Formats: sequence, C-alpha cells, structure tokens
Amino acid sequence: MPFKSKIDIKTRRMIAKGMNLSLAKQAAYGALDHSLSKHAQMQAYLDGFLLISIFFVCTILCS
Repeated sequence: MPFKSKIDIKTRRMIAKGMNLSLAKQAAYGALDHSLSKHAQMQAYLDGFLLISIFFVCTILCS
C-alpha cells in the first residue's frame, strides 16, 4: 500500500476517535514513523544474526 494512502487511513481513524485534522495528521505520521522504526530495528537485528551465524559456520568448517 502506498505511503499516502496509509497516512490517509491512519488520519481518518484518528479523526473518527475525536481528534481534529491537524492533530490527527501529526499522530498518523508519528504512528507510521514508530512502525517504520520498529521494522528497521528488527531488520538490523536479523542482519546481525545472519552475519554472526555465517561467522560461526565458517569457524566450525575451517577448524
């Protein structure tokens, strides 16, 4: 789903909960930022785990 439509959906949900438009848009951007940050942190963890796993396998095979 494109970025713009995700922002629009989140904004409409915030407005439905009683926020005004500017506050809802700001909250939608904040929620999406939080979601992207969590995804980036998980991806970094998985990349690190993969590198350590490769190093471990190479160490076992080379010894």
